[in-house]
Parts: sequence; C-alpha cells; structure tokens
Amino acid sequence: MRILIACVFFFVVLLACEYAFSDFQLLVSGLNSKHPQERLNAINSLKTIEDERTVELLVELLNNRQEDWRVQSRAIKLLGESKNPKSLNILLQYLDGVFFNFECPSVKLSAVLALGNFKDEPKVVDALLNNLYYDNLLIKEAVVQSLGAIANRKAVPHLISLLQESSFAIKYATIKALDKIGDPQVIPYLKSFLSSEKDVLLRREALKVIRSLAFNHDR
Repeated sequence: MRILIACVFFFVVLLACEYAFSDFQLLVSGLNSKHPQERLNAINSLKTIEDERTVELLVELLNNRQEDWRVQSRAIKLLGESKNPKSLNILLQYLDGVFFNFECPSVKLSAVLALGNFKDEPKVVDALLNNLYYDNLLIKEAVVQSLGAIANRKAVPHLISLLQESSFAIKYATIKALDKIGDPQVIPYLKSFLSSEKDVLLRREALKVIRSLAFNHDR
C-alpha cells in the first residue's frame, strides 16, 4: 500500500513539473513574438512570479530598452511584487536611467511603485528620495506612497516638508505615509499643519494620525 501511495505521489509531482515547464515554454514563446501585444498577453498571463527562471526572463526582457512601454510597465510591476533581489538593479535603472525609461511617465511610475516592495534596501530609499521632487505630480505622489510602504524613518524629514505643498493629493499621500512610518516625532509638525490647513478631509486625516501616534508612543 505504501509503495502504491509513493508511486501516486511521484506521478503527481512529475505531472506538476511537466505543467510548470509547459507554462514556462509558453511564456518564452510569447515573449519572443515580434508583436508587442502578444508579448504583453504573455506577461498578462502571469498572476505572480514563483520561480527564478521567470524573474531572469523578465529582467532579460527589460534589458531591451526598445521594448514597448506597456510590456515594460507590466514586467516591472511583476518584478516588484516578486520582491526578488535579482530584479532590484534593473528596477533602479528604470527609475533613474533616461536611456531605460526615456522619461516615459508610465514606465517611471511603474518603477517607483515596484520599488515600494523592497523594505530592507537602503539604496531604494535613497533612490526614491532623489525623485521626491520630480515635476510630474503622479510620480511624486507614487514616490511618497512607496516611501510610506517601505516605512524607513530616513524619509520623515523629507516628507514633513511636503505638508507645505499646494496639492491635495501630495498632502494626503504624505499624511498616509507618515502614519505608516509611525515616527511620533512628526506629531508637532502635524499639529502645526492642523493650525493652517483649511481642507476638512486633510485635517481629519492628520488628526487621526496624531492620535494614533500619540497612543502607540504612550503604551
């Protein structure tokens, strides 16, 4: 009986490996297509990246700087979600390298959001801070969001300065980021923000963060 169970288990594992190999070969075939839409469809067929081969394949794809921006953006998103260290260098290149992103806002935005998944990489924080005053509002907001997701206190002084921005979106994202970072030293700055800010929603969010930080600090 044990021999039979072992044989069945071996067969199931073998079958799973064959399916995985088949899926990978289909991905390779799709990415080798001459048509951008077919390459995009191949990447869209991936829900997550679960193996090193796929990471390496997408990194190789992104090394082709002439790739369609839609394909680049989707590959960047998946590599960020994988949190695989092998993808970090190429993501940083797409953040800052004009020869990689060609100043395409969508590609740069994808890189910013993808890097927010790498919490234990100091060079990611530095790279994001270097882009905190980028002149594209959506990218600037995404940088703030990623700094909040990483939650490194090094970003706090830089984020505090954004409370003086005129943009509602930037101020809202900044308050949320400061909440995620959880540094009680921002409380006086948020109180000062409350004294001058007129928007009801922003005041409400700032007050919530003040109370949360004060409560957690006093425990």
